[in-house]
Amino acid sequence: MIFERLHAVDQSNPRKTDVRNGSAFRWRTSVAALIFLVVTLLATFPARSQVPEESQTGNPKESDLDLVSPPPPSPSADSSESTDLPIARNREVERFIDQFRQARKNFSRVLERSGRYFTVMRTILAEQNLPEDLVYLAVIESGLYFDATSSSGAKGFWQFLGGTAKRYGLVINRWVDDRRDPIKSTHAAARYLTDLYDMFQSWLLAQAGYNAGENAIQRATERGATKDFWELARKGMLREETRNFVPKLMAAVLIGKNPQEYGFGEVKYMAPMEYEEIPVEGEIDLRVLAKLGRVSYDQLRDLNPSLLGPYTPPSYPGGYRLRVPPQNEENLLRALKLLMKKGKPASRFHRVAGGETPATIAARYGIAVTSLLKANRISDPRRVRVGTALQIPLE
Repeated sequence: MIFERLHAVDQSNPRKTDVRNGSAFRWRTSVAALIFLVVTLLATFPARSQVPEESQTGNPKESDLDLVSPPPPSPSADSSESTDLPIARNREVERFIDQFRQARKNFSRVLERSGRYFTVMRTILAEQNLPEDLVYLAVIESGLYFDATSSSGAKGFWQFLGGTAKRYGLVINRWVDDRRDPIKSTHAAARYLTDLYDMFQSWLLAQAGYNAGENAIQRATERGATKDFWELARKGMLREETRNFVPKLMAAVLIGKNPQEYGFGEVKYMAPMEYEEIPVEGEIDLRVLAKLGRVSYDQLRDLNPSLLGPYTPPSYPGGYRLRVPPQNEENLLRALKLLMKKGKPASRFHRVAGGETPATIAARYGIAVTSLLKANRISDPRRVRVGTALQIPLE
């Protein structure tokens, strides 16, 4: 329309027409220049609808994140919280979030137990300069049950196999299994995770290595020609359990850091562990100690889950330190001194000689056969062989 008006000139007056024509030409030139300038400026600002979602939000689409390299550590759902582990929000992670939601009652119990153990576990990890949110690895491994046992024989909070446990300083014998101890096993796990990270320079591969073993991950990275966990998973270089382990851990971190957002707002966290340690020389019956020290035997067992029976080990590397309730420390120290002053019974251990049976040994010490077998965790008396060292319980 603007150009039609510019051409409507007065033909009755040639001079006027020329003037108008000159004015119209200058007007058209000015307007054209203005339009060109506006179009040029608009071209430098693409419409918002043309900007990819990734540019608008700073995060790739969920569909694009499925089995791709995760972004660096980012804030969790709670803006006041953050995680020190790399977390992806892809289809696999969301799948495990949904699974935890479906098993809300069981996972809520795990979160409740985290109140008891996470403080001391995080402290240990921090002392080793490790990401503190690696505590959720124990959540995935054992559900924070000290006596959790896998079909392959892995045990305890961090699910150590016997060989790996001993390699990292955990004691396993007739009297103790340190894999069941939340503090000692966390120290061992911290050393193992440090070695795994040093080997792969990736926390995702370190987590995968914790599940599958470092040799399996090393072979996978060599065959797949990459150290990208998501790429290895996509290429089928990892077994299914390991492919699931890492996103499952991420899901646990996201929920644990902000349980209310994921529907876990009614979690009643257990109180953190509180204890003092007292040195114990040799074997002590905790039932007797608890009675003399006026403390519950169950409290002592709860603070010392690595003990497999009611006795402290007769020998332990560096000496055994018994954890006790802080409010009962003085009473237990006095009771311990009293026990040591009386001395230990001479007949606390017996090595089976030829011709002896559980019945004859029990009769010798004036105890029931069932007590003897139970104290030594023997279900079949025929398993008692010549040379076996039997523990003689107090009755």
